[in-house]
Amino acid sequence: MNLEERHSHTSALISTVGRRLESHRRTILTKSNLKNAEYAVLVTLAQQGRTQTELATEIGVRRTHVGSIVNELLQKELVAITTPAEVSRNKIYALTPTGYRLQEKLRAGMIVVD
Repeated sequence: MNLEERHSHTSALISTVGRRLESHRRTILTKSNLKNAEYAVLVTLAQQGRTQTELATEIGVRRTHVGSIVNELLQKELVAITTPAEVSRNKIYALTPTGYRLQEKLRAGMIVVD
């Protein structure tokens, strides 16, 4: 097999693996009733609490979009506000125990691929 044929074969293999991984990821998140961005927030908050601005920077979306994502996760009781109530700006969000367990379960499932 010449270099061009190997390159073509490798590209096809990488493409196939990528599609399988994305399909696997989508299946896991759908079963948990989560979107990709919600999962990204859970994984990011598993490390430590973050503000909305910090989350936006780390996951690469607009700050206003992070607000919507965090509100969904607050309603699902996967995220909580850990800032004192009297602080109205720069609230810090962290995972609830349920959110932490879910993100651990999801991360473990993402690693296991047929």
